[in-house]
Amino acid sequence: TNYGALVTVGGTLTIASNAWVYPVSHRQDGGSPRFRTEQMTIEAGGGFDATKRGFGSGNTSMANGYGPGAGIKGFTYGYGAGGGYGGRGGDGYPGSGTGGVTYGTSNVFADAGSGASASSSGPGGYGGGLVRLEVNDTLTLRGALVANGENYPYPFTGGEFIGCGGAGGGINVECYRLVGSGGRLRANGGYASPNGGPGGGGRIGVWRAFDQSSGLTTSVDPGSGYTAAGAAATGTVYWGAMPIREQAILVQLF
Repeated sequence: TNYGALVTVGGTLTIASNAWVYPVSHRQDGGSPRFRTEQMTIEAGGGFDATKRGFGSGNTSMANGYGPGAGIKGFTYGYGAGGGYGGRGGDGYPGSGTGGVTYGTSNVFADAGSGASASSSGPGGYGGGLVRLEVNDTLTLRGALVANGENYPYPFTGGEFIGCGGAGGGINVECYRLVGSGGRLRANGGYASPNGGPGGGGRIGVWRAFDQSSGLTTSVDPGSGYTAAGAAATGTVYWGAMPIREQAILVQLF
């Protein structure tokens, strides 16, 4: 299958305010959960959060990250390079490594974001995970769907930060009817130290037959960090149209 686990709810799945679901992808192979339900309601102040729950980073000094767009280690300086997914990862200071490549497609995908390479002082950022929702009928979205890459996690002694960011992950939504107001979808890359490579933006794809939502915002920005060469890139956002279901009409003749 193209998922790590299937979570099925036969009726309505409701995520209340201040309630969160945390989908975790496998650190090395990227296997991710897939949520399937008849109807779903996500209230403001709650949602799905796959931030830094995607492919892992290198876990030893200056090691490569994990994933198809993993940051590649450098050989001279130890700042590290960012992970890629929808947008390429950023290169670190010259000699610090090469940012990860893009992979997958903008409209159909089932991947998590890739991890950054490790710096000389510790691991880089994990990639964002995958929020994958399959709603047979109505998705009411007032809350948030988040799959950001991890920011650089390790400080260097003396106060200067050293490290790089993971790529933004994926948000893949399929529903028949999308309603609600003020929903937020975020798959941003993780930021890096001034000389480290930031993470590239992730991917957002929303498929629906009817769209009655309002005020919904999306973001697939790259992280901040070293930009002199090989800067991290913005990810992708795709809006797709699901087919209208066929309706059977019974005509009785008297």
